[in-house]
Formats: sequence, C-alpha cells, structure tokens
Amino acid sequence: MIIPSLAFAFYLVPGLRGAPVKAISAFAPPMEIEGREVFNDYEEGLAYARQTGKPVIIDFTGYGCVNCRKMEAYVLDNDSVKARLQNYVFIELFVDDKRDGIGDRNSAIQREQFGSNAQPYYVQLDAYGTQVAEPMAFTTDPMEFINWLKY
Repeated sequence: MIIPSLAFAFYLVPGLRGAPVKAISAFAPPMEIEGREVFNDYEEGLAYARQTGKPVIIDFTGYGCVNCRKMEAYVLDNDSVKARLQNYVFIELFVDDKRDGIGDRNSAIQREQFGSNAQPYYVQLDAYGTQVAEPMAFTTDPMEFINWLKY
C-alpha cells in the first residue's frame, strides 16, 4: 500500500507549481479560463456579444460536475481550442450556484431555451442570440470540439 501512495504523491508534486494533473482534474474546483473575458450572466454576455458582433459560446456547467472538470482539463485547456475560442464571447453558467437563486436561473435558461438539463452542455449562438449549431455535450476529444465550432 505504501508504494501506490508514494507514486500518487510524486504524481501530485508538479501540481504544486501549477502544472496540470489531469488524472484527478475531474475532482478539483473549476479551472480559471486565462486570456479572455468570461461572463457569468447570460444577459450581460449577450449584450456584450451584440456590442462587439462576436458569436457566443454558452458553457452550462456546475461546481459539482465531474465531467465538466474533465472537459476543462482535456478540451478547453487545449491550445488549439483556446485559440478558436478567442473568436467567441464565452458565457459560463453554473447551474448549481446556490447564491441568490443564480443556479436556478441558469438551470431554467438551459431547460427552457435549449431543452436540456445535463452538464457539461455547450451552445453556440450568433451575436444576436440565435442558435447556430446543435449543442455539444461531454467529450474529451479536442478535435471533436474544434470541428463543432462554427467560427
């Protein structure tokens, strides 16, 4: 039992300096998205998209969503995906946010406007809020996500 424990501890050491430890990333808190502005309010993000003329990616996620953390680690943290996402206004909506009914509002948006209640769930909209592609659910394949992107 001591050898597996030591091996696991050595695996975690690079993470102390900020290196990714993808094997356990699904159990960690949400990753910060570096290098771009992220909106956590649906209306505010859409208003910014209209102002800039940029299309929108909505990321329906949850603090307790293991598959969401996997998508962040294996797909959204991929350099090619990050480069493509620069073309979008990124709206991240936590459906399990307990503060002031935020999660309930975000969950209602997902259910009522996009007919789903599963996370992770990604929706592409044009700058005026019209859906431009079928939504994307869970994948760990960055190329599948890139091929799904319209812009």
